[in-house]
Amino acid sequence: MLCQHRHSALAVGLVGLSVLTLPVSPTYGQRPALPHQKDADVDPVSRGKVTGGIYDSVTYKPIAGATVSIRVDGIFESGKTVTTTDEAGFYKGEAEIGRTVKRTNAFLAVAGVAAGGVLPGTFSATSRTDVDQLILRVTAPGYKPFVGIVPCRRIYPAIFEVEMESVLLTPQSQPGASIVVPGWGAARFVELRVEPPIALPGQEVEVTMRIACPPPGKDQSGKEHPFKGFVDLEVGKQVELKQRTLEGDGIYAFRGKFKAPKLPRESVLLINQVSGSAIFPFSFSMSDHITNDFLFQVILNEGMRKEATQRAEAYRLYADGDTAGAAARFAALSRSASGLTFDHVMAGRLHNDLRQPAAAVDFFRSAFIKDKNGIFATYYSRALLDSDQPQRVTNECSTLLAGVKKPDELPRTLPSDFLVNLGTAYLRLGQIDKARETLDLLKKHWAPSQVDSIFDAAVRTAEADSRLKDSPQDAPALAERARGLRDQAQWAKAAQAYEAAQLAAPGDPVLLRDLAYTRLHLASGLPNKEELERAITAAESLTITKDGGKDTPVKDFLPWHILGILRYARAEQLRSQGSSELLKAYDDAHEAFDGALRNGRLAPPKRPWNAAGFHVVMAGFGSPDAAVDFDLRQSLLILRERPDDALALTELGKGLLDAGLPSAADAALALALRVVPDAIEPCYLRAVIAGVRQLWDEAISGLRDVVERAPNHSRARLLLAEYLEKNGDKEGAKAQRTAHSQLFRYKAPL
Repeated sequence: MLCQHRHSALAVGLVGLSVLTLPVSPTYGQRPALPHQKDADVDPVSRGKVTGGIYDSVTYKPIAGATVSIRVDGIFESGKTVTTTDEAGFYKGEAEIGRTVKRTNAFLAVAGVAAGGVLPGTFSATSRTDVDQLILRVTAPGYKPFVGIVPCRRIYPAIFEVEMESVLLTPQSQPGASIVVPGWGAARFVELRVEPPIALPGQEVEVTMRIACPPPGKDQSGKEHPFKGFVDLEVGKQVELKQRTLEGDGIYAFRGKFKAPKLPRESVLLINQVSGSAIFPFSFSMSDHITNDFLFQVILNEGMRKEATQRAEAYRLYADGDTAGAAARFAALSRSASGLTFDHVMAGRLHNDLRQPAAAVDFFRSAFIKDKNGIFATYYSRALLDSDQPQRVTNECSTLLAGVKKPDELPRTLPSDFLVNLGTAYLRLGQIDKARETLDLLKKHWAPSQVDSIFDAAVRTAEADSRLKDSPQDAPALAERARGLRDQAQWAKAAQAYEAAQLAAPGDPVLLRDLAYTRLHLASGLPNKEELERAITAAESLTITKDGGKDTPVKDFLPWHILGILRYARAEQLRSQGSSELLKAYDDAHEAFDGALRNGRLAPPKRPWNAAGFHVVMAGFGSPDAAVDFDLRQSLLILRERPDDALALTELGKGLLDAGLPSAADAALALALRVVPDAIEPCYLRAVIAGVRQLWDEAISGLRDVVERAPNHSRARLLLAEYLEKNGDKEGAKAQRTAHSQLFRYKAPL
């Protein structure tokens, strides 16, 4: 078991959302609220809706009457943070999830009254959601309780609501722990049919969508939950399937009709992947969406029916998982005189899946030639890069930018990924100036969050390398090269580059700070105390600037983020020494993360609110590092008061893993396991760490332990399958993938 009794140092990589499963203690988290004065700029201070579903892990039936408590400020309190599930297993509670503010312009309001109406701009609102996970406690008679971190499935800042992932409770009589399963839903698509599947313009078409799910039931007020079915057509038309019947075994059929749309003038065939949806309190299992698309075709005349039928058969093979068969059929269609862009793209994608890059290039090229659309150019350029043909990318795809001199002249349909591919091709060819021009175009046309940070860092690294060829001791170039490698997460190379830069510019505070920060990401762990203290002193000086003779905090995210990580590293050293200065170190780290979060948000443009005002909507943060800082800050607030809080320790460990800090993350997870030795999620995360270090026996042993104690731990099963396959156990890997897929399949009767 890879749990608390394993003391080997583990290297870590980035991991996804984590879930901790703990036994419920009668006194757990019942101490008074933390003595923390909330700051509306960085703390979630406004209560929003929190929704989700609770289900039986064996039957998949909803559990009515389960009690769901949402932890706020480290405690499970009473009030609206405690709620119960209705007949559908659906709950709706409240918790601080961000900040929402509504404003009224008094002058415009008075002027509007005088004018006999409401003037534009009278009302405005700002909604900002901060959380991407919450800690829940779920109990129900006859079931094993759940206490743990539950990721948000969807975030709705405009209505100030978060939907949580489903929690599966295990009956007391059954083996295994209760757990949250990301992506799992109580509803599954069983079938989607369109009759006729090939139609003429204006012909009446009937859609039948079959869904397996529990009865929708009534909500807490006694009202029936909404239960409607829809299909969305690619042409932008949504069709409600108004006829609903229960066909037995929990299968509901929705039926509706629409008329086949007319074709655009420039098209000979309209292809729609008709996807079904429904309005009711159940989420769909995410793994079901891909294979339940239906290929609906509109033909101009009967002469086109033969190829349309062949295309439908090819798509059926694709949907059934016969990649080779589908690839051959789409390839044949692509080579025909009347082959469609859709055929070329599907043939290219499928040959990519078959690891036949040369064939994929040919098919994507056909799509690009037929329709010089930015999306097809992206497919084609990516395939060329994967085939190590950067020269063809620059020769054939750069024509899309012909005549473009300003960012606003870029084609609207041109994805940012295309420019990244083009710029990457220039880098591989050593055309650094061209790569820089492409990056500048990208930055001017797209929001910062849409600019590929790895490509940005690669360009800066290449520019620095070019300068160093002529002047190997150029200190600024050495520093820029180190930063570029750091921003590409090439930590070992970055550490070496920073060491070289320090030799050229000894005592430079930026280099002192960044070298220590980089070393924290290596498996070797923390820098020595003296080095860390020098780095913290340097980092502190870089968060202050002189403004009119006064010290003013810098308005930049990165200096505060690095300072927060370095100060946390100091706290970790003090904790390991049992120092009385630990609480002050936590406060110092907390202060730095405050500064990071004040500068780590990214506000989108204003969105319409109503005829009289506007609504500014913000979801999350401007970078993944800022989201990590938020989670670290929240856990430190709790650990300052309760150092043995297992949930906060696991949340801290998960945040440190996301930040790529190996020693600190491992220490936090080890502490969580000391408090609750049979906690499942810390063991899972340590198995992930062992896998990153390629300690396969240790990783496989840990993952086997996790799936034995929590059979529904879907992520552990997939990772175990991957590791078993790497070690030659194909049958074992197949068994784990089968167990994983069964968790997401329809189980009859419900």
